[in-house]
Amino acid sequence: MRFRIPAAVLALLIAAAPSGAQTVRGRMVDGQSGAGLGGARVLLVDSAGRDASSATTDARGGFVLNAGRAGRFTVRTERIGYAATVTPPFALAAGETVERTIAATGARIALEGVVATGRQRCELRPGTGARTVAVWEEARKALSGARASAAEKAYLFELRRYHRRLDPRTEAVLHEDVSPQSGWSGDPFEAADPQALAANGFVQQAHDTTRFFAPDEHVLLSDVFLAGHCFRLQEPPASHAGWIGLAFEPVHGSRTPTDVRGVLWVDRATAELRSLEYRYTGLAGGARTELLSRGSIDFRRLPDGSWIVQRWRIRMPRVQMARTGTNPMVSNMETATLTGLEEEGGDVTAVTTRTGRPAPAR
Repeated sequence: MRFRIPAAVLALLIAAAPSGAQTVRGRMVDGQSGAGLGGARVLLVDSAGRDASSATTDARGGFVLNAGRAGRFTVRTERIGYAATVTPPFALAAGETVERTIAATGARIALEGVVATGRQRCELRPGTGARTVAVWEEARKALSGARASAAEKAYLFELRRYHRRLDPRTEAVLHEDVSPQSGWSGDPFEAADPQALAANGFVQQAHDTTRFFAPDEHVLLSDVFLAGHCFRLQEPPASHAGWIGLAFEPVHGSRTPTDVRGVLWVDRATAELRSLEYRYTGLAGGARTELLSRGSIDFRRLPDGSWIVQRWRIRMPRVQMARTGTNPMVSNMETATLTGLEEEGGDVTAVTTRTGRPAPAR
């Protein structure tokens, strides 16, 4: 099992842009009222389409982007539930600082009319169908925001983490250990290389330890994951009738030994990402083991537009392999027995800024 334990207090060094830096300063405002728009993601995109810098607008809509090099760029702004706004290309010379005021479009993204059909097939990459790409784009914005928030470490998190031992037959809790923790990162998972996961699997055995890797925002946004999974829309359960799901599963013929399949759930009305539910595939022990090996991640949007992981859970079955014969030429020589079930999880109980102000959910 591989999890990132939130670190103790870390110092944040805020430095001015170095001499000679290429900088874009500006404000993002409402296209009609002219009021500043806080909590939006602003990206500086180079001529090759790569993100050179990104930032979240402050309460007045202000932002600063440091390019790191001269060249031609555009500025792209993203808000949950709204169409993106992109500036015309402009040149940024060495050591130059330019200023831009970006009037955001008021075009809303309408997900209320997006429905899943029983005949819909699983599409390669989420951007090949109009309805699928609409849901993916809103989920992607939130995942990108969660990735940026984890990297910036701008909030102090109070967390409640737990480890449970469950009955593998009834899933009843047999034992539970709970520990409070705090730190400048609320991301519960240790970052894993998506290329390594595609090659070695999401469940890996090393000596007597089995490690379960979660499909966190770093993995879900990677090219190798998008290329190795297909996507389709999924209607929600009755308990969440206002949601729309973007389901994913490994492509046919995938060579990843153990993989994941799941659903990203997006709120139709607000276009906000609510949760990710997933299961592991290709595990020893058959259908029962795969049914038990599952996880979930709930997301939360803070008032300034930042995204964090609010709650998470991952269940990991223990399987014992035993040889059933002595003939080495027979491939089916081992049987898998389910011997236990572990659960790791936790939730964020409080979030505060560096000045000590609480940051409630939207």
